[in-house]
Amino acid sequence: MKHMCTGFTDVGLKREVNQDAVFMKSDGNNGLFAVADGMGGHSHGEFASATIRDCLALWWDSFSPEYYEKDFTRMMLSLNQILEKANVDIRNSTPPGEICGSTVVVIFIYEDKYGMLTAGDSRVYTVEKRKIRQISVDETWENQPGNNLSPWAKMKHPNYGKLVNAIGSSDNFRLTSRTDLLKKGMIFVLCSDGIYKYADSKFLTKTLKHLSAARVQESLKKIRDNVYENGAKDNMSIVVVVIYE
Repeated sequence: MKHMCTGFTDVGLKREVNQDAVFMKSDGNNGLFAVADGMGGHSHGEFASATIRDCLALWWDSFSPEYYEKDFTRMMLSLNQILEKANVDIRNSTPPGEICGSTVVVIFIYEDKYGMLTAGDSRVYTVEKRKIRQISVDETWENQPGNNLSPWAKMKHPNYGKLVNAIGSSDNFRLTSRTDLLKKGMIFVLCSDGIYKYADSKFLTKTLKHLSAARVQESLKKIRDNVYENGAKDNMSIVVVVIYE
């Protein structure tokens, strides 16, 4: 299947440095797309997200289906390994006692298949027939297995929203993987929390549900404008990939 992609990254109104990074590469049939969000409040989040982007670029620049014997599973394993390399590179470059890390969401498209890799609380949505679904999981304190507090108690807890997994933050970081078949008309939306936390939730849901190849740029402008209207307190990044035949 064919696809088209577009997106943006923006510093917003409150931050001096953009700690987000986006990656969008395609040869028409295959493609690699990512959003990385450097950890705000820690050391050099922009370095962490850029390291992830650069490692993905290194992988893509040498990508050849023949090298993997056209085996999608081997391709996904290799992508996992390149993100593990990014983790090591960030850890080795971080002074003792400091924390440097980044979330990441990755979508890899190969022929009629897609693979997703995630770490942290950046998100991946799919839109099909005006139905939107979040297929990533926010790796924050309140969503951890075994956390049996009520929703109200979670929201009042000081750890609510605290990130519990990111590339570069630990030797034991983890990647969540998912693979499936592509469908005609399917749309992927990758975004940092600067989008979904600061856009009006009803507006964002409605806009994403009505995404189309013909109006994607208009839709992204509306989302960006809405985040700015709400103060744009964080960096914001979004990538949209539309599948067609």
